[in-house]
Amino acid sequence: MYRGPLQMWARCVATASAVLLWTVLGCNTAPEVIAPPTTPPTVDREFDQGSRIEPRELTPTQVANLALLARVWGVAKYHHPSITAGGRNWDYALFRVMPSVLSAPDRSTAATAIVTWLDALGTVPACRSCATPATGAQLAAEIHTIDGRPVAALVDSLRPDYPASNEPTRLRDMARNLTRGAGPVVLAGVGAMGAVNTSVSRQPTGTLDRSQTFVRDLPGPTFRMLTDSVAYLKLSSVVAANTASYIEQAQRARVLVIDIRNYPSEFVVFALGGHLVSGASPFARFTVGDPSNPGAFRWGPTVFHTPRTPRFGGTVVILLDETWQSQAEYTAMAFQVAPGAIVVGSTTAGADGNVSRIPLPGNVEGMISGIGVFYPDGRPTQRIGIVPDLVVRPTVAGIRAGRDEVLEAGVSRALGRAFRLP
Repeated sequence: MYRGPLQMWARCVATASAVLLWTVLGCNTAPEVIAPPTTPPTVDREFDQGSRIEPRELTPTQVANLALLARVWGVAKYHHPSITAGGRNWDYALFRVMPSVLSAPDRSTAATAIVTWLDALGTVPACRSCATPATGAQLAAEIHTIDGRPVAALVDSLRPDYPASNEPTRLRDMARNLTRGAGPVVLAGVGAMGAVNTSVSRQPTGTLDRSQTFVRDLPGPTFRMLTDSVAYLKLSSVVAANTASYIEQAQRARVLVIDIRNYPSEFVVFALGGHLVSGASPFARFTVGDPSNPGAFRWGPTVFHTPRTPRFGGTVVILLDETWQSQAEYTAMAFQVAPGAIVVGSTTAGADGNVSRIPLPGNVEGMISGIGVFYPDGRPTQRIGIVPDLVVRPTVAGIRAGRDEVLEAGVSRALGRAFRLP
């Protein structure tokens, strides 16, 4: 893990409260940075004559809430893409939210004001080609109400509490907690045989085995031949030392399915990726923070694959969805450079890179990636995700029939004909 960003965070966090004070007094505290462009002063002139905020004697609650705001504001100033892209005067944006934070009677109210403020920055829009599933089928909620509340209304009410890079990831996180609460939960909807209305006992989260909620690959062995022309490899149980063996067994196949609807059990970016290319193949590039100049980021070297033998010469189909992030996303990037590779499924979380922790008042911490992860041509992946070439989502009918529609659609595209799992 690169240590520079963590040192930089320590410096930024330590000075955040002082930066906030100087900003309120009308001083320009923004350092001369390399990466973020300078915000044009003509964009926002509302507070040119001062903040118009005159704090008197502050209560302990106000001090704590301002400290929370200061740290969040300082982190966002140098790392939120909507701010570093220019066009916003982030110092003046601070003045607009400070009255709400100062008047907040408690920490929870202040936190809500800050989250609402940050939400106004918006999210990265989905690509136009990803708006509609390729199958033409929409996944409808099988459970329509939870404790008498429509699922759609429940999702809308929870939206401010679930920040995410994109909508699939927000819904992923919500789905894991929709039925949490006290006492039995009443579920109503439509099942295979008609209307359903049932009461289910809730269980303490710590007693549940939720591991399978994060894995959507096929049960069974790590590698197998689905047919004579289709090989399948899932990364949830992959062994890096066996990558050459997997590829050797797949030599006669036309299609190799690499299933990353999971989190890789071992790091196989290079061990497997080298078997998918015939020459040196760049697949990623990073930016790293300059700890001597907070806010400045510098390009690191481009990351390449070195060819390995044996090589798989057929079509690689990569399966992914919003279930996983981080190393799983980086792994998908590494395999996308295989000639003719097809990425199938739904957009990933857009949260790859390292983890930089942000300590906040009240024994709370936030986390962001302290490095930038890009394709070699400079296209970003963070806050966007790995975008599929073919968008396919499971349907209720497919789930009931025991089908893997994502896998079948990907192999069908690669073979140029309809494919069904045997």
